[in-house]
Amino acid sequence: FFVGRRVLITNAHNCWASDEYGNWASSIEVNPARRGSQRPFGSATCTVFWVPTEWTTGSEGNRDFDIAWLILDDRTLYN
Repeated sequence: FFVGRRVLITNAHNCWASDEYGNWASSIEVNPARRGSQRPFGSATCTVFWVPTEWTTGSEGNRDFDIAWLILDDRTLYN
């Protein structure tokens, strides 16, 4: 959900790339209200995000800190 014009909050596990290497995502595409290929509000890219160190230091992550702040590259989605 939006907490500012370019700032969203989501779960930290959404920022983990599900590739064979298990790395942090280098960018995240945000698609509000996406349903299949439909993107009624468009999309925006995020290349800056932050998660608490408490999430990153555990072997499976600390679920109490499963939160991430996404900083969108622009204000395209904010109406």
